Amino acid sequence: MNINKVLLFAASLQFLGTASFNLSVFGAGLLLLREAESIVPYIANGFVASFVIACFGPFAGNISDRIGRTQSSLIISLLAMGVSILALTLGSSSVWAFLTLSLTLASALFMSTLSVVAMSSARLTSSKVEQIGSVLSKVQIAEQAGRIVAPLLIVLLFPIGLWGLAITQALLFSVAICVIVAFRTEIGKSETMATPKEANKALAPTPIREMFGLIRRDSLLRVFAPYLAVSTACVELSILALTPVALSIMTEQLLATAFMIANVSAVMGGLLATRLTPRWSVSFAIFIFISIEAAGAMLFAMQSQTTNLYVYAAALCFGYFIMPTSLISAQVAWLANIPKQDQGVAAGLERTSSWLLVPLAYLIGPLVVPPSSTSFDPEVVSAFRSVALYAAIALFVASILFLMTRPVRLLIQKNSPRNA
Repeated sequence: MNINKVLLFAASLQFLGTASFNLSVFGAGLLLLREAESIVPYIANGFVASFVIACFGPFAGNISDRIGRTQSSLIISLLAMGVSILALTLGSSSVWAFLTLSLTLASALFMSTLSVVAMSSARLTSSKVEQIGSVLSKVQIAEQAGRIVAPLLIVLLFPIGLWGLAITQALLFSVAICVIVAFRTEIGKSETMATPKEANKALAPTPIREMFGLIRRDSLLRVFAPYLAVSTACVELSILALTPVALSIMTEQLLATAFMIANVSAVMGGLLATRLTPRWSVSFAIFIFISIEAAGAMLFAMQSQTTNLYVYAAALCFGYFIMPTSLISAQVAWLANIPKQDQGVAAGLERTSSWLLVPLAYLIGPLVVPPSSTSFDPEVVSAFRSVALYAAIALFVASILFLMTRPVRLLIQKNSPRNA
C-alpha cells in the first residue's frame, strides 16, 4: 500500500467537496439574498444543505463500506454533474431559485459522500491513533484550502449569477471524477488489505439497521454524540446569524474577501495541527475539542456585538485559525476505536451527529425575522445579533456540561500525569 497515494486521494476529495459545498452554501446564499431580496430563500438554502449533511452521512458511509470508496464517490459525482448541467441549461428561466436550491442539494450530497470517504480513508494507512491523527490533520489542510477557493470564486463569479455558479460546480465535479478514476486501483487494493489483528476476522460492514449501535456500545460516544450535535448547531446558527450582521457593515465582495483571508489563517492552523501528531490520543483530542469550542463561543459573542469591521474580521480569522484542530480532534476521538471495516459508517455517523440539529437551527431564522423583511433592515440585524449571542452562550454552557460528564471525567483522570 502506498500511504502517500491514499493521502493524496483523501486530501483531493476533501478539497473538492469542501470547495463545492462552500460555494453553494455561501455563494448561492448570497445570490439568493441579492436576487430574492428576502431572508427566506437564504435560510432555505442553508436548511437544504444542512439537512442533507445530517441525514445522508451514515448511508454514504455504509455504501462506501460495501461497494468501495471510489465506486460510491463516482456515482454521486456523476449525479451532481447532471444537476449542474441542468442548471446551466435552464439557469435563465423563471425557476432559477429552484435550480439554485437543487444545485445546493447536489453539492451537499457530493460533499457528504466525499467527506466520509476522505475521513474513513485515514484508517487505510494505519490502525494507530497517532497515524490516523496525522493523516486527518493533512486532510484538514486540504479542506481549509477548499474553503479559500470558494470565497475567491465568489468574488470573481458573483456578478455572473447562477450561470457562473453552475459552471464552476460542473468543473469541480469533473475534476472529482478524474481523481476517482485515477486512484481507483490503488484505493481498491488498500481496502482489501487487512491488518494483522484483522487477518483472521470476517470483515463484513455493519448493516444499516445496526449502524447506531456503534454509538450506543461506546460510553464516550454516547455523550460525545449529543455534544457534537449541540455544539455544531450553535456554531452554524451563529454563522447563519452573523452573515446578515456582517453585510450590514460591509459589501458581499468584502465579506467574501474576509472569509478568504480567514481561510488562509485556517490553513496555517492546519499546518500547526500537523505538529501535534506525536500527542494524538482520545483523551488529548477530547480536551482540545472542548477548549476550542469554548474559545469559539467567546469569539462568536464578540462578533455578535461589534460594529467595527476590523474587530469582526480579526475574530473571524482567529476562529478559523483554531477550527482545523477542532475538527481533527473530533474526528480522532470518534474514529480511533472503530474497526477498519466500519470506518465509512463511523465517519458518516460523525457527520450526522455533528449536523443533526443544524437544520433546526436554520428554522429559527423565520421565527425571529418577518418573511417579508430584507436582510439589511435594522430590526432584522438587531434580531440576528441577539440570536448569535444566545447561540454563543449555549455553546459555552454545552462545553462545560460535556466536560462534567462521567465518561469524560474518567478519561481525563485515567490519562492525567498523576496516573501515568
